[in-house]
Parts: sequence; structure tokens; C-alpha cells
Amino acid sequence: MGAGDGTTHYRKRYNTKAANWVTFDPNLAQSLLKNFECRTNTNNFATCDKDLSQKVKISDDTGEVIQKFTSTVTTACDASFQVLRPGKRTSKERSVPWWNNKLTTLRKKNLAMRRKYQRTKNNADLRQERRLQYQESNRTYQTKIREAKSKSW
Repeated sequence: MGAGDGTTHYRKRYNTKAANWVTFDPNLAQSLLKNFECRTNTNNFATCDKDLSQKVKISDDTGEVIQKFTSTVTTACDASFQVLRPGKRTSKERSVPWWNNKLTTLRKKNLAMRRKYQRTKNNADLRQERRLQYQESNRTYQTKIREAKSKSW
């Protein structure tokens, strides 16, 4: 499961432009001290950093440490930043009613032809041939788009 198999992974996003960065450092330090059970002074980040690195070195389960650290950073971000609402583009659906799977396939093939043409640099004849192939593919793609649009009316 990944980027190319049609699955969508939603994750929390934060508004970092309007973020309260002044409170982030203390929130992160407090969260680190709490989750990793450090008893050092929160004002001395060097000592805290040494304690945390020692705890990571002696830990047997790296996955658990990573999970703890991830939840620690998430907690600090939740306390400091505003969470963004998911946008309209989070769905995999096209925003136009006339778009279909054939157009998606044609688009991918057209982009592949363009990449192939653009990456051919050493052989001028082959580059010209691929340029013509890409232009033909692009014409077909644009024609199919126009047909799909006109049929939708």
C-alpha cells in the first residue's frame, strides 16, 4: 500500500504560519521529560539532551522509542499549533464530472512520453523521434479531453 495503489493517507496538518513558536520549545521539552521520564531541569536543554540520548542508546526496542518520540512531538504540536482542516483536495476524485479512468490512463501515458522525450539528450535523431511521439500523444490526449467535456453538456 502506497502512493501508487489508490490509497489515501490522512494525517494531521498544522498551521505553522500562524503558529505560536514561543510556546513550542517549552511544550516540547515538557513533553519529552514526561514521556521519557527524565528528572532534569527543563531550562538546561543540554543535560536533557544527554539524558535522552542515553535512554535511546540503552533501549532494546527502537520502534518503541520512535513511537514515544513521535507521540511526544505530536503532543507538543497539538499544544502549540492550530490544526488545519482537511482541504477539498484530500479526496482522490477529480473535481470535474466529465473526468474518467480512460483520461487518467491517457494522462499518465502522455506524461511518460514527455518525460522520455525530455530525458533524451545525447542522440538528436532519437530525441526528434520521441518529440514527435510525445506531440502525437498530447494531441490525442487533448482531443479526448475536449470530447469528454462536450459529451458532458
